[in-house]
Amino acid sequence: MTRVRQLQSWPCARLAVKKLLDETKMENIACLPEKRIKQILEVFLITQGWNTKIAWGFTHGIDIEAKRNTDRWIIEVGVSKLGNPTIISSFVSVLGKILQRMDDPECKYSIALPDTEPFRRLWERLPILVKDRTEITALFVNHAGTVIERAKNLPFLANSGNF
Repeated sequence: MTRVRQLQSWPCARLAVKKLLDETKMENIACLPEKRIKQILEVFLITQGWNTKIAWGFTHGIDIEAKRNTDRWIIEVGVSKLGNPTIISSFVSVLGKILQRMDDPECKYSIALPDTEPFRRLWERLPILVKDRTEITALFVNHAGTVIERAKNLPFLANSGNF
């Protein structure tokens, strides 16, 4: 922090330091813990008529399994702390987890991620062929409780909501 204070004393560096500190604060706000993402998704699913079974804490197995009539939806949650390698590892890890769960051709499969720019970019960079063949969707969850579902590289789907 001493280096930041030194830089702030230089007029040309003040704006750069302020911008860096603001971005860091915004990124910390945007990152959600897994428990909070699961809580938001639970409310989101229940309000849409789904019955949920959620693996809380260190419980092994499917993160979220939702059922409505004969429909079934499996959701794996990915979270990350700041830092690009961690975000990429988290993204790849959650994709691997959902792929290992894909044993029912009638089931819907999704990954849930904090709604941050790095996670959105990683989802956009995932090849469309992968999204087409697996039919995986991404659920982006933010602090305000908004859930936005993305399929392929299409615009945000209508069934997103604020919860």
